Amino acid sequence: NLTLLCGFHHRLIHHGDWQVRMAADGLPEFIPPQYLDPLRRSRRNTLQRA
Repeated sequence: NLTLLCGFHHRLIHHGDWQVRMAADGLPEFIPPQYLDPLRRSRRNTLQRA
């Protein structure tokens, strides 16, 4: 998905239960594991600039 992440967050995505997907506007959305958010609502980096 070509999302740049620091080392910590890269490992969290690949070795944890988080998922990343690209939204329709081309920005990444992060989906937390069910134990953090039972509805698995997507989250965005609020500091990301379009």
